[in-house]
Amino acid sequence: APSIELPEPSSTPPDTLVPRDEQPVTPGPMGALDRQPAELKINKRMTGGLDRDRAGGDEGILVLVEPRDDQGKLTRVPGAVSVVLMDPSQTGEASRVARWDFQAHEFEQHFKKSPFGTGLEYELKWPKEAPTARDLMLFVRYISPEGTKLTSDTPLAIRLAGDYPRE
Repeated sequence: APSIELPEPSSTPPDTLVPRDEQPVTPGPMGALDRQPAELKINKRMTGGLDRDRAGGDEGILVLVEPRDDQGKLTRVPGAVSVVLMDPSQTGEASRVARWDFQAHEFEQHFKKSPFGTGLEYELKWPKEAPTARDLMLFVRYISPEGTKLTSDTPLAIRLAGDYPRE
């Protein structure tokens, strides 16, 4: 029988087999830790109402944001993050549903990887009472250590008290 020499096993597949969005985040002198974010993307598959008790109505929201460099690759440079939820049917101060602020030193505890996406994950409970409108706007801001501000926003639909629970 012919002899076949196999290469050493590797836990990381070659770059050509890994989609660009799924490139591993690796530290190093020129790795992902050093690339400055140039864009902030909200992962819409993992962002929405949060209903853990299945009692009807959301208790808060789940937000997954992805800081990306100028090549579109995920980066892990710690920065401050603010999440704001607004009710566009209201005006003035009444339009602000909630605001959550996170400092740069909290960055690593929120950086998660899941089958649905990798990035900064926040499970956010309503700070006071639940919103009265289903259709809201989500705004996320990231401030780099150098002071660069990146923002992203998306419409967000939630379930109100009395709505059927999520399946």
